[in-house]
Amino acid sequence: MQKITLKDLSDNTTETSLGMMMEYETFDRISKKTLTVEKRELPKIIQSLENLAQKENEKTVDSEKKYKITLMNNIEIGAVYKESLKTWVNYYIFPTEYYSHSVNEFSKDELKDLIKLLRNAEKEL
Repeated sequence: MQKITLKDLSDNTTETSLGMMMEYETFDRISKKTLTVEKRELPKIIQSLENLAQKENEKTVDSEKKYKITLMNNIEIGAVYKESLKTWVNYYIFPTEYYSHSVNEFSKDELKDLIKLLRNAEKEL
């Protein structure tokens, strides 16, 4: 993740956004893609992820639950409660040309780290 500053050359105004880069490497290909998250979208993302973390800490789950956050740049972050495992599985999908259906899982601790990272990014922007 990185801070991206865009400058309008016609009136010299600037706007900052959060850049999220994903790099994939296979046997014969390396692919990098950076997508931006607008400053005004960041608080909503953080709140949604905090709600998700709270749901994961609740002890009672009546039935299979699913949560999904889709950002304006089509990054999808979500969680699915797996009844058979009695646990939540967090995931993200980063849309890229070659890996558009690649689902990447991450842990509960990594979710907390992501929230913390996004809060710090929000302060920097």
